[in-house]
Amino acid sequence: MSRPKPVRLVVDASIARAAGKGNRAANPPAPACIQALEIIQAQEQLRALFSKEVLDEWYKHASIFATKWLGNLKARKRFERLDVPRWEHSAAVRDAAFDLEGRGEAAVLKDLHMVELAMASDRRVVSLDDRQAALLGRLAATVPALGGLHWANPHSRAEVLPWLERCAPEEACLCIVGGGG
Repeated sequence: MSRPKPVRLVVDASIARAAGKGNRAANPPAPACIQALEIIQAQEQLRALFSKEVLDEWYKHASIFATKWLGNLKARKRFERLDVPRWEHSAAVRDAAFDLEGRGEAAVLKDLHMVELAMASDRRVVSLDDRQAALLGRLAATVPALGGLHWANPHSRAEVLPWLERCAPEEACLCIVGGGG
């Protein structure tokens, strides 16, 4: 019997920062972020995927717990690094973001590297940034390829931890279009 194909997740630095074991009252997302990282570590089929930019952000913001978690994944060979070529729809995302009001354009462009990395692999992002998911959901009307992106916030979405326990299968409710945005 063949082994199931690994599922690669882009884990945002927001998760790494929030996953501190310190004062949970001052950091409400901490328990969900810690649990998400623990599930990712426990599920043999899941891999953490990083580009140079995502990894640099991680090292800048990671809690001690998240840094140890990353070291454990590296030791278990469940850490992958991918140097991503530009996603074929990046220019369309940039053009569509230009029409967003306020600081929407800057927010989308700031994290476009994370979207590109996810789209070059298994289209899954674990992040606390619901605003980014909402902005990308708006852009999906112009850039339909964004619709297949899974955006999972373990703090604000109760279904994320069970989804991770099931090894992050395709699930419409977590897609940018279809429930995630």
